[in-house]
Amino acid sequence: TVIMIPISVAVVNFVMVSADLQLLEWKFSSTQHLISTSGLAVGVAVLASISALYAFLASSLVNYVAPICAGSGIPEVLAFLNGNSMQGVFTPPSFLVRVFAMVLAQTAGFPVGREGPMVAIGGSVDFG
Repeated sequence: TVIMIPISVAVVNFVMVSADLQLLEWKFSSTQHLISTSGLAVGVAVLASISALYAFLASSLVNYVAPICAGSGIPEVLAFLNGNSMQGVFTPPSFLVRVFAMVLAQTAGFPVGREGPMVAIGGSVDFG
């Protein structure tokens, strides 16, 4: 069972990267198509709108579904490992919000890395 935790986290990370690629492919192909057919201004407006939509969805998930997911997740995991009671960090909604919000934030174009959230995601996989 010890080997299943890193394998599960790797599968989650693979799914996240695949979703990133699919969303980015759609965003940029839509933009390229509109630039070719309707001009640069329309293409840039659509690119900004799609990025804003991704950002809005990510922030809405964190704000309304699992506010504990705001931040990297490393301080919460360290607090838990030090024996503090951290309510809501390793719950299924927290796991799903962290995964989806991370994918959406990266595809929106925010300069965020997946390293910190993957620590909390790994904790959720192990704890759940």
